[in-house]
Amino acid sequence: MTTFNEKLKRMTRLERVLLSIVSGLRGYILQNMPHDRREPDDCVHFGYSTSEPEPGDLVLCFTSGVHPWSVAIVKRNVSYSRAILEDLNTGDLLDMSNEGFIPIKNVSPYILWTDDQVEMNRKIIKVAGKLRDEVNHMHKYWGVKFDGDNVTLIVGKYYAWIEDSDGKVAAPYKITFKWHKRMTQKAIRQILLDGGFGTREFERVFKKEK
Repeated sequence: MTTFNEKLKRMTRLERVLLSIVSGLRGYILQNMPHDRREPDDCVHFGYSTSEPEPGDLVLCFTSGVHPWSVAIVKRNVSYSRAILEDLNTGDLLDMSNEGFIPIKNVSPYILWTDDQVEMNRKIIKVAGKLRDEVNHMHKYWGVKFDGDNVTLIVGKYYAWIEDSDGKVAAPYKITFKWHKRMTQKAIRQILLDGGFGTREFERVFKKEK
């Protein structure tokens, strides 16, 4: 098992520079937090480090300097100052104690995907694109969501925002299935066809007001 010091030595120049920049923002964060603790909801920002980190949180370690877990995902929270952290690059875990954790909020989920999830998404995009050409060009890839070993493809209608005469629009439908990193495009194609890609009817709903 790779030790903390070994991983520290293997950090790339880019990793060291980026993590140093992020870590250097810690003082600024504390000095510029609004007194009423309002947080923006339309951009990536640092939250307050006044509660225990939650599993799945992306956090910045506050006092331990620059290392591979300086920015990491919380796998398990133990206490206010202790958590099991996951290295974003390798998935290696570290029991970090006597540390403060600043949550990083509003980060798009796809930014935190693993390499396997990114590759799986690429396969789905390719398959969905081919099926759109072959089966029904009005059905298109609208994104995916990963939940453990399940992945959900969201299928939307081309020009979905155009309202019908009754004021309704086409709502996207979902196809959920088990995935693994060795899954072939042929297997994905069959799953999507079985799930109704290109043939399912879109539910018509009233357009939500912003």
